[in-house]
Amino acid sequence: MSSFVVRSGEMPLLLLCLLACFHRDVPADMSSLWRMGTAVSVCLGVRMIPCKCRRLLLYGFVFWGVVESVVAVLQQTGLLESNHRAFDVTGTFGNPGPLGGLLGMAVVSAFGMACRQWKRQGKRSVWVALPIAVVFCGLLLSGSRAGWLGGLVGAGVLCGSVFHIRRKTLVAGLGILCLCAAGMYFLRPDSANGRLLIWYNTLAMWADNPLFGAGTGGWLANYMHFQADFFALRPSSSWGMLADNAAYPYNEFLRIAAEQGLLGLSLAVWMLYEWFRYPSAGWEENCLKGMLSAFLAFAFFSYPLDVFPLTLAFAAMAGMMKSRPLRVFRLSSCVKYGLGGICLFALLSVSLWSYHIYKGALSDWSLYPFFRYNPEVMDIYAQTGRFGTCAPQRELGLLEETARIIPTVETYCAMGGIHERKGDDGKAEACYREAADMVPSRITAKYHLFSLYLSRQDTASAVRIGSELLALPVKAEGTKTLRMKGKVGRFLRNR
Repeated sequence: MSSFVVRSGEMPLLLLCLLACFHRDVPADMSSLWRMGTAVSVCLGVRMIPCKCRRLLLYGFVFWGVVESVVAVLQQTGLLESNHRAFDVTGTFGNPGPLGGLLGMAVVSAFGMACRQWKRQGKRSVWVALPIAVVFCGLLLSGSRAGWLGGLVGAGVLCGSVFHIRRKTLVAGLGILCLCAAGMYFLRPDSANGRLLIWYNTLAMWADNPLFGAGTGGWLANYMHFQADFFALRPSSSWGMLADNAAYPYNEFLRIAAEQGLLGLSLAVWMLYEWFRYPSAGWEENCLKGMLSAFLAFAFFSYPLDVFPLTLAFAAMAGMMKSRPLRVFRLSSCVKYGLGGICLFALLSVSLWSYHIYKGALSDWSLYPFFRYNPEVMDIYAQTGRFGTCAPQRELGLLEETARIIPTVETYCAMGGIHERKGDDGKAEACYREAADMVPSRITAKYHLFSLYLSRQDTASAVRIGSELLALPVKAEGTKTLRMKGKVGRFLRNR
């Protein structure tokens, strides 16, 4: 006979998943089901394997970290190319942030293994310091402040669990950690201030519906409008130069609050409380709590749940975490693994079907009904002008659908252009104004407003918006920007 234990930490996790599935602002996207399906499969699969085998996953985390660190070193030396033209080191990720998050967890896991070996073998286990050194080197090269902070927090939690550090020492360590976090702010203050701007507007979004939030997908669908409102009320704000099209809230807890409200945030806190309050029985559980702490610290300043490999890492940790047993089901091994296998087969089948749609979305328009709520795909279609092959009314409808799930400056400018060509100047002006307020440091929307006022011979408005455009500081002046400024300047000089 075998047993399946239902634990207290799994109840809030299940409720949070159900809340995210059914309390939505944007309908469920069929082409994104593979992400959730694979994550649930990993969590269930880890949950089914024997506890003694789960320690292999901790070694797997260390091995993953070592591989990523080696790739980072090769990128730093120029032997490999990074995946982002603005950064020399990205590992196998798209930018250095997720790399730092992974290596922050991996260095904690490597440190936990070293502590275990040191206790068992003493000085004969010096070799276990090698993985720590390699992963730590990769963590430094990533330049990820959130990853560094995650590694520090995870190592602190691990040391507190393994060495039973006194409360006063823990308080002192927390104080030092806060000073480190404050010091990291000054490494790239503009980047930090940009995140503060996003946090401020995300809190404003949460304040609109504090109990239940906007629903899943609501942050991406609504954030840019809150940012536009912020700058419409504060046109001279110094934060205007920091704003851009925002795709992430840079804080997973604020995302939960904005989308699922206080209810969802309470479920997340309940889940974490149940996991951390359960006493650790061995080095694996201490190490796991340290890694989870590193992930949570990283999630407070970044977006790991939008990075598929990090989502799988969290799913694996969730499957390994222990909490209070609520119910024990006695099942034969055949029934237990049979039911688990059926569930995994169903989840993976749906995931493969969804992934097939996702991969074909950009080349097969007939799949549109299945990816119409995928913000990534719809934004690519909008940004590359692929909707322009449709009739104007159809193109406008597609752009409006895109703006409903991922509003951007470019999409609103494109919508304004169609309205302008149709002769609906009022709607065109509204679209251009919204775009101009979203990202004040971009002049394209203001230039469209200037051209619109000229076309309807509203000279006073054209002079006003043209003067604002010329006085507006921009992040980078390219050929297009100079051309627009030149046309506006000539008009103002000749009037």
